[in-house]
Amino acid sequence: MFRAYVDLYPESWNAYDSLGEGLLAIGDTDGAVAMYEKSLALNPENTNGRDVLARIRSGGATAAQ
Repeated sequence: MFRAYVDLYPESWNAYDSLGEGLLAIGDTDGAVAMYEKSLALNPENTNGRDVLARIRSGGATAAQ
């Protein structure tokens, strides 16, 4: 579902943030990082994306969160 959202709205930072959340939930950490980075490129003020990306990089964000 989130992939379709990204396809429909490729300039929406929120679409990439949501896809990142979904990918993280299924354990695709690399994919999640890429989506959060894209989200931040579109909206550097995205505090959720920045925070989750920091947790991933510190080893604190996993599929269980």
